[in-house]
Amino acid sequence: MKKFLFTSLFFAATAMADVLSDVASNPITLIESLSPSCQASLLSIVANPEFFECVPIPALLPLIPVLTDPTAIPKMLQDPAKNIPPVFGPVFDGICAAPKCSDEGVAASLKALNDGCQADEKNVIIEIATGVVTFYSPLRDTICFKDKKQEYCVFETLDKVTALPKPPFKLIDGGLIDSIAFAEPKEICTPCNKAIINTIFNFLNADTNHSVEYLGQLGVPPLFLQIGKLFIGVKCGIEFLDGNVGKPEDTDPDDFNYQLSQGTYGSSGASNVKGSLTMMIGASLASVFLF
Repeated sequence: MKKFLFTSLFFAATAMADVLSDVASNPITLIESLSPSCQASLLSIVANPEFFECVPIPALLPLIPVLTDPTAIPKMLQDPAKNIPPVFGPVFDGICAAPKCSDEGVAASLKALNDGCQADEKNVIIEIATGVVTFYSPLRDTICFKDKKQEYCVFETLDKVTALPKPPFKLIDGGLIDSIAFAEPKEICTPCNKAIINTIFNFLNADTNHSVEYLGQLGVPPLFLQIGKLFIGVKCGIEFLDGNVGKPEDTDPDDFNYQLSQGTYGSSGASNVKGSLTMMIGASLASVFLF
């Protein structure tokens, strides 16, 4: 793993578009290809009364045209800040209006998949279902966070990251990763991102649903997660990862102490960038030799 997660996500999203297109266009065929025990497990999940309470199927229907068109997601990624919110905004509205699935219900669904679908673990439907169920809790929380303006945090972050200036020189990729490395902390270390990052790492630290092991199976080892924490600590301050999610909708970003490490690393942007670059160079070398 010689590149950081941000770059990988772009290519993963593009590849996933083809996968989701197959699922959306041929769901019956794919389900029929599953073993009888796996089909029974999926039926038991859907038959649970809680499923239709916390999984708003009507809210997901606007995604069907996107999933059935293999060119849709790559086109959206050409200008994500402009193209993604109109499509996913209504979907988020529906998901966040529904009650959150219980931890017990999620655990039961994951157990049903693991017990009944062992022979089908390479089937694309089971791969997607396992990933979604495993990370349901942080995913649902993340997409439902809103900022002070009552806009979804995911869209705020997307807008800020895509608007970052180009890096002065190439360090890792000459693009998004380097832009983040050179960015002023106030553009990255926002109340929204604190909520998102702590939600994700709290979930991983608890290793809920064996999430760390699952990430390892996907090629994301624990050391990679530690490198990510190190980058965030240098960029935003160690206190940024204090486990406190906070309430971004009640926090004015102009009053938010985004660089809590100033006393340690210095208050100047240059000092912060230097520390971030030093860390990223070290992380890059580690990724080269270890992966």
